[in-house]
Amino acid sequence: MHAERDLTRLLAGLRPELDPGRYVFTTVDGPVPAGLAPVVTVTEPEGLTLVVRQEEADAAFLPYDYVAGRITLRVHSALDAVGLTAAVARELADAGLSVTWWPGSTTTTSSSNAPAPRRRWAS
Repeated sequence: MHAERDLTRLLAGLRPELDPGRYVFTTVDGPVPAGLAPVVTVTEPEGLTLVVRQEEADAAFLPYDYVAGRITLRVHSALDAVGLTAAVARELADAGLSVTWWPGSTTTTSSSNAPAPRRRWAS
């Protein structure tokens, strides 16, 4: 599949999809604990940051400070495409929503931090 670079075509091709789940960011020392299925992992000097469903974090007694929604843009953007992140972030900011990107390298790009009670941007 062709990864798109043209911003106009990227924006025209967006098919935002709201995941009904609630997600949290948490950090652990060591590997991913048993029973968790993170949608994102980031290795940082402070530990392994995980983005997991809220119910998984609660069941594992993991601490978190923020409950987020997940919007998947459903567009195959090139990793070097310019402007997509800024354009979507601007729309979310206008709606009062923060965003943290979870880039994928295949057919979707995901974003988060649409606070669960206020998720109205995607359907």
